[in-house]
Amino acid sequence: MRMKATKSVSAGAQISISDDPILRQGLDWDDFRVFAAVAKEGNFHRAAKVLGVQQPTIGRRIQNLESRLGVKLIDRNSRGMTLTYEGRRMADTAEAMAMMVSKAVSRAFIAEQEIEGECKLAMSDGVATGWFIPYFLGTFCARYPRVVLRLAAAPDADKIVIPPYDIQIRYAPAHDDELMTFRIATYHFTYFASRGYIEQFGLPKTADDLSSHRLVDVTAALSSDTGLMAQYSNASALGRPYIYTNSGNIVFEAVAAGQAIGLLPTYTFLLAPDFVPVIPGYHFELGVFVYFTDAASKRPSTRGMIEFLRDVVFDKQHMPWFEDEYQEPADSWHGIFAELCRDAPKHSKILSDHTKSLKNHSL
Repeated sequence: MRMKATKSVSAGAQISISDDPILRQGLDWDDFRVFAAVAKEGNFHRAAKVLGVQQPTIGRRIQNLESRLGVKLIDRNSRGMTLTYEGRRMADTAEAMAMMVSKAVSRAFIAEQEIEGECKLAMSDGVATGWFIPYFLGTFCARYPRVVLRLAAAPDADKIVIPPYDIQIRYAPAHDDELMTFRIATYHFTYFASRGYIEQFGLPKTADDLSSHRLVDVTAALSSDTGLMAQYSNASALGRPYIYTNSGNIVFEAVAAGQAIGLLPTYTFLLAPDFVPVIPGYHFELGVFVYFTDAASKRPSTRGMIEFLRDVVFDKQHMPWFEDEYQEPADSWHGIFAELCRDAPKHSKILSDHTKSLKNHSL
């Protein structure tokens, strides 16, 4: 088949920012929801309990809304808080907005519940078992209970075959005129070691220091000496890796076992409290792309998955670890992630266990 330039689609509808004051001012609808709760409860603490978030998150959201609007909404004093004149006006509007959004979400949820069919999705084993399944599969199943999901773990080196898959997640753009594609996220790889490894072998401070450490690297074939590190770093300076594998999961487990330093996406920082990013600022970018056919995107079950991947699983707007610009792993990420997944414990015991483990570790 002759290969041509890939069709590209945007991740959402084209909206003119100049036509929408909300978008033009960079406002977040979720900030209005938080403000409505504070105005109704009359107290940051009670609002935090109602919303299921931490109290500092409430304060941060209110400050962001005030900053974007350019007005003070709440006066804080030793006796508590009171709404300003602008705050009282905004409270009525925010409560009406919250009711409208709630009704819209309810209607959308009912519509989602009625979607049925099948979706065949292929992704790497690392994305499937380390990110999608433990944190988002339960939410997808609850949202689309009548959709049958066929989930395949496919190494990135495999040939793209659509069909039999409706959707594939890959690390390079497709060059096929029959496929639609868009960049859903960016992986920022950096070196991680476990605390146990650092205690036993020490902490590398520069890239050159890695030559005296145990490394684990991903290769397309086990007989190959050219892996991820060779593609995205100076392999000759690093020395020969201690372990070669064709599985991202094995890289993760080797690091977790304290036996090697591995090149892993920065979101790994969320998944393993024992992991420490080494050599700050030393990172490599890799685009994450979604492929699908135009025909597949017209089926409700497949379209629902594409939207779920974009808006929930790889939500670049709220997940700094997937943004195009690199950000160093930070402790604040755990709070952001817990807030984004506040509904997930209803469906996933793993997230609940993860949250508990974070409380028991000093990161």
